[in-house]
Amino acid sequence: MLIILKQLFILYVFLLIGWGFGKLKKDIVSHTQILSFLIVNLFLPAKVFKSFSTNFNKTYLLENYTSLIVSTCLLLLLVGISIVVSKLLTKEPYERKVYRYSIVLANYAYLGYV
Repeated sequence: MLIILKQLFILYVFLLIGWGFGKLKKDIVSHTQILSFLIVNLFLPAKVFKSFSTNFNKTYLLENYTSLIVSTCLLLLLVGISIVVSKLLTKEPYERKVYRYSIVLANYAYLGYV
């Protein structure tokens, strides 16, 4: 059964590749539309599913507590940096908020695909 699911997944990937290639050849969509479609509808859900499929328990938390502490400290550091950098880049309040958000909550979810 697992072999069949793996083969169906491979078939699905090749169908997506063919679909995207056909759309690009017909100039219906651009490269960025295809890439964003794949990231949002295929890669990100697969990554979320994989992350939730692992068991999270007290032992796992105790083994990886340093990661939690380092991540929290890094996030607090980025909040401070974002306040300073946003003031240097623009004077408009809306743009400052955009810069602060971009710096603090960068899109780390896609780093696993590089």
